[in-house]
Amino acid sequence: MITYNEIMDNVYNVTALDELRVDVQNQVAKLIDHVDQNPDMDMLQRHSIEIALNVYEAVLDRIKAQYELVAKKQSSLQHANLN
Repeated sequence: MITYNEIMDNVYNVTALDELRVDVQNQVAKLIDHVDQNPDMDMLQRHSIEIALNVYEAVLDRIKAQYELVAKKQSSLQHANLN
């Protein structure tokens, strides 16, 4: 698994972004399945999972922003090459 810090060290690595996005999406799916399969969880467990899901959502938002940076950089490089 690639770490978030590795992504930040190389923000233009689309393959790394893809790997991280897929890993986070898998973790979200596992948490949601866990909640669905354990309806008798106490409120503390549910709250902890809610916090984890919020963190994962924030990471996915950051990944989306990184994709946008990559697109802008690629566009700028293509524009520079044309000139």
